Amino acid sequence: MPDTLVETVHAPSQSPNDSIETVRAPSLPPQDTLLLALDSLAWQQPDSALMCLITWFDTCRDVSRNVSTHRRHYAHILLAELLYKNDYEQTTRTELRQAVEYFDSLCNPCRDGACTVSTANNDIVFLSARAHYINGVGYYETYSIEEACAEYIKALETMENHFDEKDLVGNKARFMGLTFNRLLELFSDQYMPEPAISCARQALEFFRVAPLYAHTIPNTLYWIGLQYVVMGKTDSAEYYYAQALAQFSDTTDSYYRDIRSSMALFNYEHKQQGLAARQTLKQLADEAANEDERLTRYFTLGGIYFMDGLYDSALRYLQPVFDNKSDRETRLQAADFLSKIHDSLGEYAKAEPYIRFLAQNKAMDADNKMKASRLNTLFQDYTNRKQQRQAEAEQKAAKEEAVKRILVILLPAVLLVLAAMVWALRKRPKKHLKATETTARQQLEATRQQHKQQLQRHQAEASKMLDEAEERLQQQIAQTEALKLEMEQQKEAEKNTDKGEAFLDESVCLTIRDSVMLRSITTRDLPVEHKEVVLDEAAGLLFCGVVNRHFEGLEARLRERYPRIKAQDVLLCYLYLLDLDEKQMAALLNLTYGAVKKKTVRLQEYLKTDENLADFMKKQAGLR
Repeated sequence: MPDTLVETVHAPSQSPNDSIETVRAPSLPPQDTLLLALDSLAWQQPDSALMCLITWFDTCRDVSRNVSTHRRHYAHILLAELLYKNDYEQTTRTELRQAVEYFDSLCNPCRDGACTVSTANNDIVFLSARAHYINGVGYYETYSIEEACAEYIKALETMENHFDEKDLVGNKARFMGLTFNRLLELFSDQYMPEPAISCARQALEFFRVAPLYAHTIPNTLYWIGLQYVVMGKTDSAEYYYAQALAQFSDTTDSYYRDIRSSMALFNYEHKQQGLAARQTLKQLADEAANEDERLTRYFTLGGIYFMDGLYDSALRYLQPVFDNKSDRETRLQAADFLSKIHDSLGEYAKAEPYIRFLAQNKAMDADNKMKASRLNTLFQDYTNRKQQRQAEAEQKAAKEEAVKRILVILLPAVLLVLAAMVWALRKRPKKHLKATETTARQQLEATRQQHKQQLQRHQAEASKMLDEAEERLQQQIAQTEALKLEMEQQKEAEKNTDKGEAFLDESVCLTIRDSVMLRSITTRDLPVEHKEVVLDEAAGLLFCGVVNRHFEGLEARLRERYPRIKAQDVLLCYLYLLDLDEKQMAALLNLTYGAVKKKTVRLQEYLKTDENLADFMKKQAGLR
């Protein structure tokens, strides 16, 4: 676990009372008016709406009462939403999935990952999006993160493929903002700041169109600041923190206290304001609205005391966090701090439970990294589809604009010529009729040729615009592919870094490194003055075993390519993986500095490499 402190805060505008506004079902029979009434009540009083729905709910699924399919599925969506708003566990997951399938069958929102909503009733589309949204909430509550992400994206695409941007106002805009906020929370939990920021910015656009609560916009700005903290961009983080504080009107709100807490931590880490930060956090802990918020402030305060080396105070605040906080990530960080405190105090027995807790969750952390990669692919695919739809819309708009321009130019001219012909026919004597007709035909033909040329010119302009739009689309696709390649390379580098760190954390590696790094070794002292650090046979075998376990197949590859390599040379090669210099390795091998240098040169010749042996061995081990 890292020593840096990451706060646990409220999700942006996602309290249990955050709901999706009522959508009126099409052509409901009179007996279903109660469903509509409960749906409306759920927006204002979700607790009362849930009580009313529960007392009446059985009639929604009683087949003997000839309950309509629409009514039954609508009722299950409403029940799932009300359970969520009242902070209850989802208990009707099977029925909710059936409702999702039902509304999908009415509007076919997604096929093979591409949404095709086009002709379905607006209300049906909105209900389908609601169903996907609340289904995603259910997945999220059971830690099925990838499934939750996929459902939120389906909800967004269901809306985006059916409604024009100008139609996403009112309830629909609030729904879009809430869905992007759910993705923001999901990506933030997985430490994926870039997609989290993207979702936060889109949520802000919709909340500015249709405000939800007074704290929604400043709290979303605050979450953007949190993501910039994770990315290490302190100037951007401070800017968004300040913007969020400036837009908060209610200073008694828990969201406002979250921002002040993060600002205190920020000022401590980047402006050396330790005393002021601790005083602010103690005040915020006293002002906490509930036990969970108080523990959140304790965690931040305990982390600051830990980083200052004030372990007694750190223990006083971190211990109750580990014992009582429900959030797993916070408990992991608290356990990391507590284990290091007890270890530094020599209290190894007290450190053991925290070390064991961290070890039990280590596999889960590796799984989270894999999830983050798959989540990023899901979101990137959604972004690519959205960009493609926008490019297609731009092309369509360009064609329509070109046609409009042609009509605007051509139609008045044709009407003018026709009017001139009629006027001429009426006013001229019959003896001039034939000449007038000839002249009119000539004028009409000249006009037709002129506008034919204009039409060709505008068609060429339209074609050029389409080519430019296509080129922009290809550039966007190329940029996306480059970003995906970069992220894959970054993922591979992180994997290699983790493998190298795990190897260096082995006890035998730590012992070997500490034995020579804590000494001042000179070439004159070797090898007599450092006999106590010499690797005995048992330690050498143990070390080689650790190398072969972490870098499986390394020795076999070396011996296959270089069959005459000696065991002593293999050990020397392995020592280069510890980032030691030749003097330190000479002490470990009980050799002179010159002898090690000669061995190194001889090995480079035998291995046929111009690289230094440290770089060569790290490549062979897959660390570079």
